Amino acid sequence: MKSPHRPLANQTEFPSVGSPPKKASERRKRRFGVRTAREGFSLIEVLLAVLVLGLSLVAFFGALGDGVAIVASASQYETARTLMNKLELMEPLDLEDLDEGEDSGHFDGDFRNFRWRRTITLASKEEDELYRIETRIEWGDHRDPGVESVETYLHLPTARREGWVKDAVPFR
Repeated sequence: MKSPHRPLANQTEFPSVGSPPKKASERRKRRFGVRTAREGFSLIEVLLAVLVLGLSLVAFFGALGDGVAIVASASQYETARTLMNKLELMEPLDLEDLDEGEDSGHFDGDFRNFRWRRTITLASKEEDELYRIETRIEWGDHRDPGVESVETYLHLPTARREGWVKDAVPFR
């Protein structure tokens, strides 16, 4: 029986696509999937690799941008909370003469971008003396405003009984 890889007498020797490699080292490379220097990568493999890399980078940089925006927003909210505490010291409520209405202002220095508003409304019947106090810190422009708001209920008879009225000392 003739070997399928030996040319017949009238044929010239051309290696066929499926012919086994001549050397043992080449056989090992083929068996373990290692490419020889002549084979390289096909155009489709390269394009697929570039596509996967590109999609991965788009997803990564999109997530990175979202993360930076969240950190900046959290910083603004933290500043608003700090300014709300500062406002309670700078503009305390006058519990002796608590009236319904609205008061507002802005902060100076590094916090020029922040504004405050305090709204006092009667939350129940006048004789109950239960007040709703909303304190808002706002920042940014009108297109994309940031707001941090705290709503407090104050029962004036309890405030008098507990001595909170005496503790309202302005801090400047």
